[in-house]
Amino acid sequence: MLVNLTMSEDTPLDDAEKVMQLLTQSASKDVQVIHGVDFDSDLKDEMVITVIATCFKDSEGHSMITSDEAVAKTVLASTPTEDTGSEKSADSSFSESLIFPETPANAGESGDDDPFTELSALLNNRGN
Repeated sequence: MLVNLTMSEDTPLDDAEKVMQLLTQSASKDVQVIHGVDFDSDLKDEMVITVIATCFKDSEGHSMITSDEAVAKTVLASTPTEDTGSEKSADSSFSESLIFPETPANAGESGDDDPFTELSALLNNRGN
């Protein structure tokens, strides 16, 4: 699993450590995690997290991708509201989309047992 955290220079590194602990705990015990931190002065009270992961397996150890054709599923998306030209507030709207690979066999399924639902909710909470 490859993880890049981009945040403002005044964001405590403890926040990055908490995110990495959450991601590591959510991943398989035998996963190799490589992460890095980047700083962006344009970011204020936010963090951009990029995760690249491969080799997903089911509970029996079989690869979840059985063919070369994978289908992308959008599991979290929100769209921005109309820009009024006013200064951004801490709770301003944002546009975000997390896309996870899905096999053609289970494309279109929607289940409450998606392991990324809880993670997405936690990362989007932003201390609210």
